[in-house]
Amino acid sequence: MHGESTICKLGGTSYCLINKMNELKNILKNFFSLSLIQGLNLIIPLISLPILIGRLGIEKFGLINFALSNIMYFNILISYGFDLYATREISINKDPNSRSTIFSSIFFIKIVLLILSFLIFLLLVFFIKHFQTNLLLYIFTISILISNPLHLNWFFMGIEEMQLIAFPNLSLKIISLFSIIIFIKGPNDYLYVPLINSIAAIIGGGVSFFIAIRLYEVRIHLITINIIFKTFMNSFSYFLSRLASNGSRYFTTTIIGSIYGATIVGYFSLVEKLYYVFLSLSSVISQTFYPYMSRTKNLIFFKKAISVVLILILSTQITLIFLNRWLFLTFFNLESPVLSKMFIIVISFAIFNAISILIGYPILAGFGYSHYANMSLVYASIIYCILLIAFSFVYKNIYLTVLCLPFYGMISLLIRLYYIRKYKILDKTLIIKNSKI
Repeated sequence: MHGESTICKLGGTSYCLINKMNELKNILKNFFSLSLIQGLNLIIPLISLPILIGRLGIEKFGLINFALSNIMYFNILISYGFDLYATREISINKDPNSRSTIFSSIFFIKIVLLILSFLIFLLLVFFIKHFQTNLLLYIFTISILISNPLHLNWFFMGIEEMQLIAFPNLSLKIISLFSIIIFIKGPNDYLYVPLINSIAAIIGGGVSFFIAIRLYEVRIHLITINIIFKTFMNSFSYFLSRLASNGSRYFTTTIIGSIYGATIVGYFSLVEKLYYVFLSLSSVISQTFYPYMSRTKNLIFFKKAISVVLILILSTQITLIFLNRWLFLTFFNLESPVLSKMFIIVISFAIFNAISILIGYPILAGFGYSHYANMSLVYASIIYCILLIAFSFVYKNIYLTVLCLPFYGMISLLIRLYYIRKYKILDKTLIIKNSKI
């Protein structure tokens, strides 16, 4: 940032103002591109979920999501935290050759992890009866993993050009929605759901890959084992972060489905999906600001943006709590005290997870403390899993089990606030006083 201030002095006030306007324009461009993508993740579930639950029934809906949660452990392995590690590396490495090296090493590692995932899946089918009984469901579900190495959101976030894949994502989401409307007619059509999702994901990944290769000077080329090993090890803490965050999420569905049955896991899956839709605004802000904060460390502008976001989140939270019964009856044709209580428990504490997301990678990782941003999730997940097992197997209380979902966010928030206070990150505003937007 000192360098930026020097450039401003050399170029004059007008140059500095133009530079900062360009920064703001770039942030807004990526924000609206990510908002479009995340907006689809908000709108399309609100349309597709009532259709799926109404036509399949809550039990089949629960079975689909139980299978998906089991397969998503492999997706975490293949992703290996590159959505965080690679985003930062791409954002700070402007040289095409360096970017091609990062690109190639990550693609190679993902392919190896994909093959490993399929081999492990074959062992599960051989030894676990549930996988054998629902083999076709799991084959269609695990096919979605093929799309993982092709999806390059981490690359487009790193170069801050998310608008390039916003339209392809929009198109495929709409096609998937219409496919569900056309092909899902009753409970016997439940296998079409993972098949449609997998095909759409693979096509979307292919489009993303084609755009990156076609429009940018990144190429897949041979790289040394040392570079691959270095990339693998450097991303390990990010992998632990994603394993802790997303792995604990899927672990909850696995536990509930194993203990409480398909109907309850169906209720929980619905609540969980709405919960993450609620958190989508925080995710958009976090992803938008992460490369920007890595480059500029502009806390002043970030604080202003966060204030507005928190007001929106609180307003939405209060509305959902008071109208939850009406929403479930109107949109999902479901009237269940169990479902309503689950939803209230989860949404009431969601604000803590939202804040944790907002201060994790834009702040901690943006200032160079990515290790602590990652490890906060690891520590939170350990506590979370202990509580989840205790509430599920010892107390056998579904409401305490569900409470673990937002409680995870509360724990991670406290740990992240501790590190922010310890390293006095919020006191570093003076460093960027000449970089106000």
